[in-house]
Amino acid sequence: MVRTSVRVLLVEDNDHDAEIVKRMLGKYTAVNYVLERVRSTAECLDRMAVVPFDLLLLDYSLPGEDGLSFLRRLNSDGDQPPVIMLTGWGDGRVAAEAMHSGAYDYFPKNAINSQILAHAIHQALENYRWGREEKRLRQELERLAITDELTAVFNRRYMAQALERECNRARRYRRELACLMIDLDDFKTYNDIHGHLVGDVALKQVAAMISQCVRETDVVVRFGGEEFVVIMPEANQSAAMLAAERICDSIAGQGLAVGDGAVAITVSIGACTSNDDHEITPDTMLACADRNLRQPAAAPRRRDVREGRLTRNTLRVLVVEDNPGDVGLVRAALEDSTISFEIDNVTSPKSCRHALESERYDIILLDYSLPGENGLDFLRSISGKKHVPPIIMLTGQGDELIAKDAIRAGASDYCAKGRINSTTLTRAILEALEKARLEAEEERQREEADRRAVTDPLTGLYNRTYLADALEKECRRAKRYGRKNDVAPIEAT
Repeated sequence: MVRTSVRVLLVEDNDHDAEIVKRMLGKYTAVNYVLERVRSTAECLDRMAVVPFDLLLLDYSLPGEDGLSFLRRLNSDGDQPPVIMLTGWGDGRVAAEAMHSGAYDYFPKNAINSQILAHAIHQALENYRWGREEKRLRQELERLAITDELTAVFNRRYMAQALERECNRARRYRRELACLMIDLDDFKTYNDIHGHLVGDVALKQVAAMISQCVRETDVVVRFGGEEFVVIMPEANQSAAMLAAERICDSIAGQGLAVGDGAVAITVSIGACTSNDDHEITPDTMLACADRNLRQPAAAPRRRDVREGRLTRNTLRVLVVEDNPGDVGLVRAALEDSTISFEIDNVTSPKSCRHALESERYDIILLDYSLPGENGLDFLRSISGKKHVPPIIMLTGQGDELIAKDAIRAGASDYCAKGRINSTTLTRAILEALEKARLEAEEERQREEADRRAVTDPLTGLYNRTYLADALEKECRRAKRYGRKNDVAPIEAT
């Protein structure tokens, strides 16, 4: 049986620790670990520039730059291999920071053996693979949301953003801007004669020829049906007319393939520029181009986003803690803060659930040691549920394994009670709230991208992408269950 090979780069300045890791990986025979070792972050970057590695084992204490700082810098550079952080001493704060900074796992060196390390590497590689796939799918959804599914040029949704941006730029900096409105002549007749499927082929070819006739900086859009729009930044009337003539000549001269022959298709184009007598807004630019297009002799013719910061004066905090002394410690820290906090206290997971059903809180401070159910198990049971606010795990001991498990279970942060003061706790709460806000916004954008990918921007009905998937599914269902007349029609454009 051929063993899987995994290329691992160990960043470790201590020869003794490096030898221990080498022996651990050598003992695990199910996988062929190809291990290389460097002594510093600078050597690590040099080696990674030459050889692709599957995973990094990164020591925390390194000469020149510590592992955490390097980890943050590495993750800011884009797509890098997964990292497992190792340290010679266990510390919950370091564990939490390592996980927040992008480490896939964290271990004190005295807490690992061959099996544990091999399992951690396997899990890190799997999580990395799934993360890359999720990113690829998200990027594909974002692309689909702004792309016309038939012609592969931009759709009206993207045009609205792009034209608004270019109009704002033209007004503010007094720059040139042109807009072309392109319509296929007598396309309804063409469709009636040759059929809609052949008409779709014609639209694809026209879109491709328009794209070839304009500059890379120009934006080609399918406006709807047989109409296209070209947004031309830094283009005056002359440049717009030249582009329009080029498009007309290219389409008329090439002819569009239909079966074994070719059919001549012509287009009419209306042009509008920012120098014309009108306001420079998306609506007026499009209306001007459309008006010129409709003339009988038509020839080749700011976003203000507020940062969703908290605006309320008081933040509601639910402290889940059964020790009165620790509750007093948290109260003292928060009351000494420059932020105003309203603090409630419950003493068990059960009472916390009841409180969340009747009240709304901004943050939960959750003790690890609780009666009946420990904080980690409770965290896993409520993390990610609707209306559950960000959670910070508190523990009386600075255990890095608890910190790592808390972050994995859904905690926004981890604090050892012995290190709590007004500054550290307030900062942890504000960072947790900001992180939750960003995650909520990312989720909203992802849901919106999913919706846009299957929705026609003009009508709000399902688009052809959804139609193809839904019709294929229903046809398979009809074939499998022998149903010939119960496939419901799908509204699509």
